[in-house]
Amino acid sequence: MSHALGQRRFILVVPPGGPFADRPVVECRELAGQRLIVGQRGTGTRAYVDALYEQGTRFTVAAETGTG
Repeated sequence: MSHALGQRRFILVVPPGGPFADRPVVECRELAGQRLIVGQRGTGTRAYVDALYEQGTRFTVAAETGTG
């Protein structure tokens, strides 16, 4: 049994003409196979994308950003 705990909204920055350009919504599973720039470990955003990866959404971390 599972229960949805809600939704999280993040901003996905993409290049013009990229696979997600001109789309208002992208499902998490669609990030599979993509190269992502993610927050540094220890942040809530990074914990979220790490959980996506652990649940089977396989992507490549292209770069990691700092907090400040």
